Formats: sequence, C-alpha cells, structure tokens
Amino acid sequence: MDTSRLRIEGRFWLQRDEQPFLGRGRVELLERIDSCGSIAEAARLMGMGYKTAWDNVDAINNLAEQPLVERQKGGKHGGGTRLTAYGKEVIALYRELESAHSRLLDGLVERYPAAAGVQALLGRLGIVASARNQLLTRICSIEQEGCVARIELDLGGDDRLYAELLPSSVQRLALQNGSWVIALIKATALRLCGAAEAAPPVGNRFVARIERIGDEGEVVVKLGGGRMLHAVMPSGTPSWLAEGAQVRIMVEPTDVILLTTDIPVPRTAAVQDT
Repeated sequence: MDTSRLRIEGRFWLQRDEQPFLGRGRVELLERIDSCGSIAEAARLMGMGYKTAWDNVDAINNLAEQPLVERQKGGKHGGGTRLTAYGKEVIALYRELESAHSRLLDGLVERYPAAAGVQALLGRLGIVASARNQLLTRICSIEQEGCVARIELDLGGDDRLYAELLPSSVQRLALQNGSWVIALIKATALRLCGAAEAAPPVGNRFVARIERIGDEGEVVVKLGGGRMLHAVMPSGTPSWLAEGAQVRIMVEPTDVILLTTDIPVPRTAAVQDT
C-alpha cells in the first residue's frame, strides 16, 4: 500500500469509567475560562452558546473527584469564573498526553499500513449515555431489604443519593462499599417543588438552589455539596421558579441507574438491569 498520502487523524479524549470527560473542545473552553475569568466571554470567543458552555462545565465537574471550575464572588457582572488548582493540573496532564498521542499517530502509518482502518474502527467503540445527569460517586453502604438492594451513594457534603437494584445486579456488577460508580439520572426523572411546599414521599429529597433556567424548559440546580443537577421545568409557572431560589428536588431510587467498569470481565461498561 502506498502510504505517502495516508494520514491518521484521531480524537484524543480522557474518559472516566467509560464516560467522555475531557477532549480538545472542553480543554480549550477551560483554558479560555482561565484566561478570561468569565464563562460568558470564553463561550463567545469559541462561538459557543452560554448554556452549552455551562452544560460542559457541569458535566466535567460532576465526573471529577474535585471541581475543575468554580465561581468567584465579585468581579465582572457580579461574579467571575476560574479554574481551580486541580483543574490546571488536569489540563496540563491532558496537553502532555495529547502531544504523546499525536506523536504516536504520526508514526503509526509508516509502521502499519492498515492502521488507518483500524483507527476508524476504534473510534466507533466508545460508549455514550443519554442520561442528562452523570455523577461520579462512591458507595457508602449496601443494604438488602427483602428482594431489593438499597445502595447509598456519597455526592459530597451531606448529600446522599439512594439507588435500588436487584441483589443479582449488585453481585453481577461486583458492587461493594468504597466502589466508584457513575450514577445516571434522566432530567425527566427529577421533580422540583418550592422550598415551602410539602414534598411528596420520595426516596431521594434534596434542598437545592436554582442556578440557571434555560430557554428550552431546563432548570439547573446546585446541591449543598456543590453538585449540579439538570431537571425539567415544572408545568405552569410556579411563583418560586426563579434563579437563586431555594427549592426541593426529588428522584425515586428506582430511577437511579448505576454504571461501573470495576467488574471481573473485559473492560466494557456494564449497566444494571432492574
């Protein structure tokens, strides 16, 4: 095969438990936030919508052990945004790995003429989850109640999330205290109500504050421990629905899906069956 005009182009992504974590676009966004001190300005420079920029930041923070981006009080328009020290370390690591990845691809075609086709195949083997909320969590406890296993998950601070699985799913995923898992929750599964309203008897109830209200019926709330959750706007226009308002957010334990790769099988993500 004539490889003189053959070139491999690959996208380099860092993943957390098979979930997309950092790629070139997200890293550029973080770097611009660091230089501008404003997520709105960073989004404008990248030709990205403000909401899209925040969605990416929320996704990154929710999958990291520590926040990579944090708000600052004061500053332009009442508050700025900056990278944490941990965020800067992660970006430096990404850039170093990206450079090594590029050097690898540059030399691959000369050594293996069929590599271009193989690279295209590998690029299609990723896993993408449709759930709006993807939260990196650690298991605190597992209790069996009849034919259901109740899993307690640490969301940071005093926030605890509960999931309910079949005992067979706990065994199949090899879940145990201290295991890291990703909790997946669809935005449509979350329910919002005002802080003064009587909350329905739901297994997971959190006090949160409305961070943003989107144009497409999406409400982003911040839990006490700092995690962001994306929910669907309630029907009508409740009087309590305003940015900065304190609310209650609820989700049934049966609507929490757990994903893990820490199981004794080849490295393929496994998802519970409930």
